Amino acid sequence: KMPQSQCYCLSGCARITNSKLSSNSTAPQAEFVYLIILIQQRNESLYQGKSNTNQKQHNEEILIIYIDNNQKENHAKSDSMEPSSMKLCTCTDCSKHIITLPNGDIQRGLLVDCSTRRKHWRTLTNELDEAKISSFLPTISCNDPEKHFRKAQRNHQKAGSDSEEDESDPESERSMKESEIAYLVLEYIMWLNLDCGLSQQNSQKARNQLIRILDAVYQPRGIESTLTKSIPRDIRTIVKKLHLNVYFEQYVCCSECFSLYDTEVAPDECVYQVSLSSQPCGADLFHPCVISQHPKAKIFEEDFKLPSQKWSHGQILPRNKPRPRIPKSKFVTQSLIEWIKWFLNISGIEETIETWKEQLESQPLQPILDVAQGSMWKMIFPYDERNHNLNLGLSLFVDWFNPLQNKLSGRQASTGIIALNCLNLPPRLRYQPNFTFLAGIIPGPNQPTMFTINNVLVPLVDELLEFSKGVTIRTPKYPEGRKVLVKLTALIGDLVATHKVAGFMSHSAKFFCNWCEIKSDEKKYLKLGRARRGREVCNTSHQYRELESQAKRERLAKNTGVRWSELNRLPYWNPVLNVTLGVMHNWFEGILQHHFKYRWGFSNDVQNHDGNSSHDSESNFEPMDLSGSISELQSGYLSECNKTQLISNVHQVIVPKGVTRMRRQLGQAKGGRLKASEWNALFNIYIPLSIVDVIYVVQQDVTTSMDKFMINLCALVQCTNMVSSKFLEKEDSRKFAQTYETYQKTSFDLFENIKLQPNHHYAMHLPDHFDWWGPPMGVSEFGGERLVGILQSLKTNHSIGGMEETLMKKFSRRQRLEVQIQEIKEEDNRKSKRPFQLTKKIYDSLLSHLQSAHPHLRDHRDLPHPTKALVLPNFAHSLKSATWKAGMKISANQPNNIVYFQDEDLKRYGEVSHIIDLECDKLHKGPIILLKNLKTFNTRVNEFAPVDSFLEALKVSQVGHDGTFSFIPIEKVISLAAYRRLPAWTLGIREPTFFVRTINKLVGLEIQTLRDSSSLDDAMNM
Repeated sequence: KMPQSQCYCLSGCARITNSKLSSNSTAPQAEFVYLIILIQQRNESLYQGKSNTNQKQHNEEILIIYIDNNQKENHAKSDSMEPSSMKLCTCTDCSKHIITLPNGDIQRGLLVDCSTRRKHWRTLTNELDEAKISSFLPTISCNDPEKHFRKAQRNHQKAGSDSEEDESDPESERSMKESEIAYLVLEYIMWLNLDCGLSQQNSQKARNQLIRILDAVYQPRGIESTLTKSIPRDIRTIVKKLHLNVYFEQYVCCSECFSLYDTEVAPDECVYQVSLSSQPCGADLFHPCVISQHPKAKIFEEDFKLPSQKWSHGQILPRNKPRPRIPKSKFVTQSLIEWIKWFLNISGIEETIETWKEQLESQPLQPILDVAQGSMWKMIFPYDERNHNLNLGLSLFVDWFNPLQNKLSGRQASTGIIALNCLNLPPRLRYQPNFTFLAGIIPGPNQPTMFTINNVLVPLVDELLEFSKGVTIRTPKYPEGRKVLVKLTALIGDLVATHKVAGFMSHSAKFFCNWCEIKSDEKKYLKLGRARRGREVCNTSHQYRELESQAKRERLAKNTGVRWSELNRLPYWNPVLNVTLGVMHNWFEGILQHHFKYRWGFSNDVQNHDGNSSHDSESNFEPMDLSGSISELQSGYLSECNKTQLISNVHQVIVPKGVTRMRRQLGQAKGGRLKASEWNALFNIYIPLSIVDVIYVVQQDVTTSMDKFMINLCALVQCTNMVSSKFLEKEDSRKFAQTYETYQKTSFDLFENIKLQPNHHYAMHLPDHFDWWGPPMGVSEFGGERLVGILQSLKTNHSIGGMEETLMKKFSRRQRLEVQIQEIKEEDNRKSKRPFQLTKKIYDSLLSHLQSAHPHLRDHRDLPHPTKALVLPNFAHSLKSATWKAGMKISANQPNNIVYFQDEDLKRYGEVSHIIDLECDKLHKGPIILLKNLKTFNTRVNEFAPVDSFLEALKVSQVGHDGTFSFIPIEKVISLAAYRRLPAWTLGIREPTFFVRTINKLVGLEIQTLRDSSSLDDAMNM
């Protein structure tokens, strides 16, 4: 681009419209005149190749650019400098390359001609109005104007061609490769520092060692490398070059009431008042100034007193320097608006959001796959809003954890996190750390109370209010900007956190439920109270805030169960419907854990509290309920023989890779606390495959109570299946309510002295949450808990009050680094080194299978063969594993060797014997699976007749080999299966068999998996 003083097109360019010179064109004389003809057609992209003669051309304009001959020598540049006609292209393809700019910065992209850059960005932008054309005009090089004009003529003649010849320069190519190597080295050093926890000193040693390795490669070839100069020594310089720095806003935070103050104007003592009639907090906000007598100290006694004045009453009088103010505690946060700008400019994010939205809208109303299909999403984003601009729904996760992990002499501390995730992303990407906004870390060592939690939410709510009106943000698809609306859609967390943040009383209060008005002494009746209304709760919350006395506030909260919440400032926020019930804490760690430990009697430690737990959430079993739990534990229903055999059977279960393995110390005190994923797997997979033969084989006297015991277990397992499912049908809400009622009624008949916990009441609201949010796993706490684990793994100095800023910096830098690093895809289908010979039985079966599609396929033994005959070879490559579109990895070896597949009109199980690749696309594309067919046994014909109905309810089948083989394409596989091998005569079957159950983990994560009707039908039956 030419300076304005030397480019007369900015002031006096001649404008010719419809081949007629405009009357206002008064351009000075110049030696060189260049014409750039722009032809715009309706409904066509900018700079299309050949004009369509069938359509009428519009707005034909000729732009004349003059360059003064007297000043053209001022534009002369050396050949070594970057030509002004080259532009940096940062499109999706060019961003894969790395270059070094003239100022020394390393950046992703490629220097290309302006026309090439327009061609790249043409695919991203459909329409540009006339006002945008100037920014996309090619820049004229002033080194050789005539050469540029000839080049423009050649490009105009080549318009419409699909490819352009690239001029290759060996020197520039080598420089580009070195720049890419330098960039990769910088990324590797930062990865060592951020992900591996390497110190800055050791990271510098790693940098020096890498340079020695690279020099050893270049020097023997006589090539002079510039890598040493391109790779900085200091980590802070590397952070700058990789653009990993994030701006943080710091507040002085009161360690008692968590009030926030601006660093420059913060008082010495906290002035926060809980109510108008309350006394100020009065806590010191800064550390006392320590005066040192050491000559090299930075703070001296004489710096804080006047020359003629002595110390009096312990006061320090300033003289030359201001008093140093070191906050006792700081709250560090980052801007939500700036993070959204960075997030939307990640390569492919904008397309992923819109593609997932289109896929959900193109699907039928059932099954419900994601949050966007629930009633709450449609309420927050009405139809008129959902069709305009970009609407982002965010989830808010709040939780507390112990950053010290009790590694420092048993010290206890509690630090909180405030994190947001974009619900517009597909479930597989939604809670990844790379796409998580860490809004702030609440300083420890103590947690905020239900009254002071609002103080740390003020900065976030202020930004959400600004975003609710819409903010214009430039994105790769809309370079000139698009309007983005961001709304807080869901509050996620355990019951302790959600009650604090949403403005409700704790679950030990009189009105403990935030979805209905049931009283604490009525929860034993297994009924719901009057449903709360969002508008009523908001009115009560504002009334609570306006009361002047704290005693009046407490009285109102006790009678209503509602307090003030900072989130109620949001105009669209519903404090009842926008709060989710976290199934991780409520169902997996609440209902399932309570059933296993106390109703089945698998625990000798009633409180089950691990003093070394790094997580700081409150236990699901309140101290007020422990007496009931003791009596339940003493009345454990299973005998010791049953328990021993059940645990033994659980350890025999084989599950596919990726499914949670059960720890060996299950049921023992030394086994520790099970994670939520382990409780889920235990009742979804392990117990259904282990319990039946324990009850009906080990138990000698099978009575009616055992049948009732199995009914109780089947109801619990079926509820767990619906809670952990990735998709739901409309009638699942009604099914869950009925099944859960059956579970509770049979529990009262089976277990003595039973006492219901708050979790049992909260679970009765799950049917409503199914309708509001769709599958509950889409708004569960698992993503937030993984974030807690990442923060705990970051190395800090363990200084409470100071390490919060370190955690924010390290996580934000690590997040941006992970986005920049290109993923390396591994080859899934690994072939054997040598082909193997097919046996006669396998060969004949394969030939018969392929001849159904290729009738002219010949047997290799039928000699002689005609010319160009299609012959099935006797050798094939054996694949160790194969992965198909749903992400399932199938193998001929355990544990991924039992599959559930579609065989014509039937669905059945099979054991993988071989995975064959014929390497002949004419016969078959992709791998072929050789299966040993498994037949299903029916126990209704013997003395174990009741077992069959329970197996069906648990989605378990008893199968065995029938001696036949089947060849199926990999696309016919519906799901992998978990299984347990059974000895002969188990449940009256005289041969060895299997208990098998399909694994539903991957089905439903992607729309493509459900497009096949067979996959959908199978997914519905799981």
